[in-house]
Amino acid sequence: MPTIDTSVPIPKRGNIKYPFSEMDPGDSFFVPKKGGLLLSAKWRKMNHPDEDYLVRTVVENGVSGYRCWRIQ
Repeated sequence: MPTIDTSVPIPKRGNIKYPFSEMDPGDSFFVPKKGGLLLSAKWRKMNHPDEDYLVRTVVENGVSGYRCWRIQ
């Protein structure tokens, strides 16, 4: 079970790991498999219900990872 932390500062928007806010429908980006992307895409969808994303596991140039598309 995760522990509950107190007094952890919220990072500014400039520190967001993935470029969701810069994406238009039809744009996509690739990240190597390290975890975190699927959770980030779900968080983005919960907080921006007018946007829709699709994440698929892919291999690009011999590297396993995830590609995320903005579809709406």
